[in-house]
Amino acid sequence: MIRDAEAVARAAAEVGMRIAFVVPMRDRHRMAYAEDADVIAHLDPADTEEILANWVRDLAPIDEQIACADEIADRFQTDKFQV
Repeated sequence: MIRDAEAVARAAAEVGMRIAFVVPMRDRHRMAYAEDADVIAHLDPADTEEILANWVRDLAPIDEQIACADEIADRFQTDKFQV
């Protein structure tokens, strides 16, 4: 995520564009505004394996996610790159 933020900040600076950079954070409900198991129960079984592989994986603890957002803000935030 930090490498991505750095690349976006650099590109924005090169073209003089203003950016509002959002650092996604999630500690539950990876696929919708419902429990993952409830969403999975409504999936077509033929699609379940691929969806699980792409959406349901371990999440970093929320304090680590917040620390990442803080680091991105500390390293890259300017008047034209707002985190």
